[in-house]
Amino acid sequence: EADSRAGNRDGLQCLSCGESYGSWENLVRHIKYSRIVEKADAYPKQQGYLRHLDLDIDTPPPAPVLSDRASYEEFDSYFRSEGVEILAVLEAIDPLMSGTFQALQSYTIDDISFGGEFTNCIRKGKKSNAFEVDFTKFHSISHSNEVHDDSTSG
Repeated sequence: EADSRAGNRDGLQCLSCGESYGSWENLVRHIKYSRIVEKADAYPKQQGYLRHLDLDIDTPPPAPVLSDRASYEEFDSYFRSEGVEILAVLEAIDPLMSGTFQALQSYTIDDISFGGEFTNCIRKGKKSNAFEVDFTKFHSISHSNEVHDDSTSG
């Protein structure tokens, strides 16, 4: 739903036909139009099927609200209550063979470290000017009161 409020994705679904819309206003327009069609076609009431004529359009669904300066606790609460999942897609093209490669990673609230920063894992080599990657720190996270920059040590 947050994506639909930002205009990136449809987040409101019609309970009758399953069409999805990015805003409440667009969903209401869809229902009003479908009601006209159902009335004109004398669409019968059927058991197990919810007609557009039967839908309530006077009460929009409650939207979870985050303040402009939401705290980590507000984000945590919002992500948990809405079941937010963040998908990261990395795509690259091999210049030699023109092959496309994709990596997909999913993150839930339990994967997020609010207030954290990745620990610096790149430093200048001790014997040369080449940069070295310390893979023991590659996935390490520090919080703002623990962040150490050791890129100049050595």
